[in-house]
Amino acid sequence: MSVMEKAQELADELVETEEYQDLQEVQQKVEEDDEAQQLLTQAQNQQRKAQMAQQNGKPVSDEVRQELQSLQAQMQKNDKLQELEEELYA
Repeated sequence: MSVMEKAQELADELVETEEYQDLQEVQQKVEEDDEAQQLLTQAQNQQRKAQMAQQNGKPVSDEVRQELQSLQAQMQKNDKLQELEEELYA
């Protein structure tokens, strides 16, 4: 059996695990939650701003830092995102 065949066999087995199935279910719930999607998009945009500033040798602005903190607080209040976080870090 080649390495690629063995890797595919392992991937197939992982997809069948209960943990993977649970994660897929939670991710689907997040995808269906408009508020969760909006929060994730906003957080990603702010993170990109922070990364761009750092890559250009500039400090992250207080505005971006505060917006990220605000978004994190809002994300912690979203049930679907909390469920996803628990599933990822359980």
